Amino acid sequence: MQSRIWTAVCLLVGGLSLFVSGCLGEPCLADNGGCSNTSKIELQPCASGTDGVINLDELAELGDVADQIVTVQGPLLATAGICTQLACSPIESCCNGCGGSFFMSNNADSPGFAELGDLDLNGAVDGTQLACGGDDSLVCCPLPKRGLTVQVTGTLNEPTVVGTRQMNVQGMCLVK
Repeated sequence: MQSRIWTAVCLLVGGLSLFVSGCLGEPCLADNGGCSNTSKIELQPCASGTDGVINLDELAELGDVADQIVTVQGPLLATAGICTQLACSPIESCCNGCGGSFFMSNNADSPGFAELGDLDLNGAVDGTQLACGGDDSLVCCPLPKRGLTVQVTGTLNEPTVVGTRQMNVQGMCLVK
């Protein structure tokens, strides 16, 4: 009886989350192939030369560049991720969906979310979304969560309330 009630709860709540994987008896991602089914982004090396490339730490000094296409260079990080907070049953222990996104930050000790001076990245690279997803057991990302320096080209949006900028990404390459 408990399993039927839990399945009903999953059906009601499951539509609210893109990443719910433990509902209806699905196994945890870590026990079901892990990240092997996650699309990966294969970054190409950036062309030599940095003409017109803005370093991330110079972004705040640019003033009003909203709606302009720019290329920014800096370290790429993934957010720590956010998970739903469903009360999973012991039978379906991975019922929470988790997701995250990518941002650029010069803060090597970043707490896992964008702060003042950072750049939130939205969109896709080569058709693969710049987003992470998973469940209670594992979160999969199309790029490494830390350790890459990249150049990202896209359209900047107005700064957010907390002082971060957002970019609608049109392209990304790996700085060697």
